[in-house]
Amino acid sequence: MTRLDLINHIEAQGFVKPTRGNSVDCRIKDVDGKTYRYKLTKIGVRLEVKVIITSPYSPKKTEWVRIKSGYLSQLYFNSEGNIVGLKR
Repeated sequence: MTRLDLINHIEAQGFVKPTRGNSVDCRIKDVDGKTYRYKLTKIGVRLEVKVIITSPYSPKKTEWVRIKSGYLSQLYFNSEGNIVGLKR
């Protein structure tokens, strides 16, 4: 799978480039109150979710947590059009 094939597939699912920041190589989508993003590198891709960490002793902060990841050379589309090869 090429990087461009993956970007086209991700954007067809409704993921868009963020309007803020310098994250050119990621696509973001809100689903049921959660924010997901695909972060693309030169050789791989990560699917992440945004979590909010709260503590009574420190201010609230947000972090991106990896759900799945994989190398572009090991990814492919199955007969249903889903991405196969992303691992936990």
